[in-house]
Amino acid sequence: MPRGQFIVLVLAWVTCPWTILSSANSFITFLAGYGMFTAAVVGVMTADYYLVSRGNMFIRHLYDGSSHNPHYHYFHGVNVQGTPLEFLE
Repeated sequence: MPRGQFIVLVLAWVTCPWTILSSANSFITFLAGYGMFTAAVVGVMTADYYLVSRGNMFIRHLYDGSSHNPHYHYFHGVNVQGTPLEFLE
């Protein structure tokens, strides 16, 4: 969590939000570029939901971080069930 907060802090200064909001033209240009990046993220999330998990979401298991969690347990940051076999070899 602290690492992610530090990354967001650095990215907030890199994007220079005061220059984005300086004029309407620069704000519209920013929004046009922002749509490209969010479309890629939404595409990956949609493919994961419909193709990989086939719409099966186990809400109680999302909040269970124990090693007995059969659906969403991570071992050293890697979900073994969701990892391709080539990566494990």
